[in-house]
Amino acid sequence: MTLDGLALRPDGPTLSLSVRAGEAVAIMGPARSGRSGLLKACAGRERPVRGRVAAAGEFAVAGETTGARRLRVAAAARATGHPKSSDLLALFDLWESRNDAVSDLASGQRAAVDLLDPLLGGCPLLAIDGHLDRLDPWAHTVAWDALRTARESGAAALIVTDRPETAALCDTVVVLRDRAVRFAGSVEALRRLGPPHALTVTTERQIGVRALVSPFEVTIEEVSEGLRMEAREGQELAARLLREGYGDVRFLVSRAPTVEEGLQSL
Repeated sequence: MTLDGLALRPDGPTLSLSVRAGEAVAIMGPARSGRSGLLKACAGRERPVRGRVAAAGEFAVAGETTGARRLRVAAAARATGHPKSSDLLALFDLWESRNDAVSDLASGQRAAVDLLDPLLGGCPLLAIDGHLDRLDPWAHTVAWDALRTARESGAAALIVTDRPETAALCDTVVVLRDRAVRFAGSVEALRRLGPPHALTVTTERQIGVRALVSPFEVTIEEVSEGLRMEAREGQELAARLLREGYGDVRFLVSRAPTVEEGLQSL
């Protein structure tokens, strides 16, 4: 799927993005930021103000097939056409409620039923508008496992979410404010918008160590092999001492910026 110059308002910045098979895109932003509007535009349910969407296949939209009056849980599962739909009902702890109307379920249970078709229907494109957020932690794990399986089969997913931990599991994050795109990029790029890595040194503050490393500034970069520490000019020895646990230094703790901190910076 390709988004080419998509915008939700005439004067807003545009969004151009390619979503490949198996990828997941988190759509985030405060209330009334345009998240659902962007999802509907991508799924072809609404027309964007500007730009176009090229989608190679049909969208399965969570909740779109379960809105029928008095639809039963078991009927919603059968409608997916998947032989293991009953298994997913059981994993969602909905088997005992299979003969209940979807409209009579609790909010989290309804969200789970709404997810059955996207997770099991076999469509190449999935649209999920906040349903994962309404699940309890156990059902969220079940849903994400099923979503991972769908992605491994080539499905791409667009997910409106408020949860930074859900966004962290996606490949790309799009952040909206006032129906305008404020960020579109990888999870790592979003994290980098937050504060720098924080380095905590556990020590008894031995005088010799303090004399060598204070004042001390070090930057930390996450690399594939672990962490790379760089000191300012003239402080290379201090960086080496910390790295090797000089004196009574017990250990170093590095805290990387989080997705939530990146969001707060926008």
